[in-house]
Amino acid sequence: MRTAAPPDANILGRVWRLPHVPALTLSVFMLGFGLSMAMPYMSLFGVKAVGMTPLQLGVFLTLNAVSAVLVGTRLARWSDRWTRRKRWCWSRWRRD
Repeated sequence: MRTAAPPDANILGRVWRLPHVPALTLSVFMLGFGLSMAMPYMSLFGVKAVGMTPLQLGVFLTLNAVSAVLVGTRLARWSDRWTRRKRWCWSRWRRD
C-alpha cells in the first residue's frame, strides 16, 4: 500500500508563473464578483419589471441553473476529448 506523497510547497508558485494564469485568475475573479452583484437583482427584475409570478420565476431560475450545468458538462467533455494532453507534465509534479 502506497502512502500519499507530501504536497509540493512550491507547486502554486510554479503554476502562477505559467503564461496566462494571472490574467485568467483576474478574469475569473471579476466574473464571479460581477455575478455576485447582479444575480440577487435578477429575481427583483423578474417579479417587478417583467411581471413574473413566483412560480414562473422559480422555473426560470431553475432552468437557468440546469442549463449552466449542462453546458459546462458538454464543454468539459468536448475539452477532454479534443484537446491535446501532455502526460509528462503531471509526472514532473508527482513524487514516487
